[in-house]
Amino acid sequence: MNPLFDSNGRRSVPTGLQANVCNPRTAFYLTQPDIDYAGRLNRLHKFLCPTDISVDQFQNEAEKIKKATLANEQIANLFKGVYLPVVIPHNVAGITDVGTLLEAWLEAVGKSYEAEFPDRKFYNHRQGDLADKVKIVKESRHQGLLEKIKQGPVFGWYCPIPLQGFSVHAQREQITGLPNNLILSGLDAIIAQIMYPDILAKDSSTPGYDLSAFSWESSGYSLFFGASGDGLGFDYGGDLGYALDCFSGGVLVW
Repeated sequence: MNPLFDSNGRRSVPTGLQANVCNPRTAFYLTQPDIDYAGRLNRLHKFLCPTDISVDQFQNEAEKIKKATLANEQIANLFKGVYLPVVIPHNVAGITDVGTLLEAWLEAVGKSYEAEFPDRKFYNHRQGDLADKVKIVKESRHQGLLEKIKQGPVFGWYCPIPLQGFSVHAQREQITGLPNNLILSGLDAIIAQIMYPDILAKDSSTPGYDLSAFSWESSGYSLFFGASGDGLGFDYGGDLGYALDCFSGGVLVW
């Protein structure tokens, strides 16, 4: 079988893809960090919520998924890009509205980011404007993640830049050609911003991050993160068919 990702971890453009794709601009990039399971789990506990997840459990579950991914020739190249282990916590309250969940988790993004960069600010331009307005896009496969965290935590690897240069429509279109254990990013991208602000939002050279699993208000709008040397912003965007060389959608491997 042909690999579905190239030697840089970017999704190979599927034959017959209808939506727009452009080449990524190399000035916008990320650097793979060494994995510090204890440090990253501690950030989650400190800024979002305490859990009973141990460092050993986090590491063992993540490494198990990584081993299975590397054994699959179709998707092994995904780990030639940037890959970050994450824990999406148990939704103990059983919140069913995605926007309400986002409101709480984005507060934690701000706390984590501003602790990492005390001279910068997190700007949630949709604060108070998410409840009952965010929907999971059906083809994203993200609904399964929302259902699973009602039962317990979910472990996985957030890959932030395999879809750099893919329009949001292209990100959604291409997912049907990937194995079922890969889903478009949404909730996982928010958790990753809490756990890895120093990697994902270090300065203006980092790409923007589409949360292409979500629509906001209507099918014509989605949500995204954008970082600069002055701050990190969260907002909505339209024109989902337009391909930007400095933006990427993420993929969660679970």
